[in-house]
Amino acid sequence: MLWQPKYLLAMLALRILGRKAHYYVDKTRLLVELLGNDDMVTLITRPRRFGKSLMLSTLEEFFNICNNKEDTRKLFEGLAVMGREDLVEQYMCKYPVLHFSFNGVKGDTYSKLINCILTYMKNWCIDNGQILDFSKCNPNDVASYNRIQMGVTCPDYKDPVNGEVMKESDMEGFLTVMIQMLFNTHGEKVVVLQDEYDVPLAKASVLKDKINGKDDMYISAYDAMKGFSA
Repeated sequence: MLWQPKYLLAMLALRILGRKAHYYVDKTRLLVELLGNDDMVTLITRPRRFGKSLMLSTLEEFFNICNNKEDTRKLFEGLAVMGREDLVEQYMCKYPVLHFSFNGVKGDTYSKLINCILTYMKNWCIDNGQILDFSKCNPNDVASYNRIQMGVTCPDYKDPVNGEVMKESDMEGFLTVMIQMLFNTHGEKVVVLQDEYDVPLAKASVLKDKINGKDDMYISAYDAMKGFSA
């Protein structure tokens, strides 16, 4: 679609107008395709800087039960998905959304990577607490949520590099707990959007050969991160 003559002319006009001009490529046709089939699994691969994160934000705005539907209709006005009123009525603003990104996770040790991920989870809890009704949720889930929000989770593991006590058990169950709490609150299935999921593994790969100690109980930071990410 992007390379049809009318789009090439539009891009040329924008280039002539200068850098302050912007254009938007309507990708909501992909949303129509996703919602219009019965596939159990859909794999969509795109290179860097191809709008994957923007597409996830688009999906969040479309599905999010916390959005005002009339405002969302205005936001999507003129886009491909609005040509399918049946899908709009069935899916727009009907589902709670858990949108989470590991973009920016960094650290030169396993413990720093884990603590960086914990910070992301903590910030999600702080930013989204208002969309949860704690009175409808399991007390154990609420307790886990509160620990993550405070950045103090269950210390069950040790860093394979330096033996430092880690705080992973609540973190490993983060998605499961948040999905359950969102479901209990809104009574609808949860749309999970995970962006940059591979960043922790990519960062940990540089630590692959860092092994501390002589005992077999110590494993590489990379293998530890693989286990955590799984």
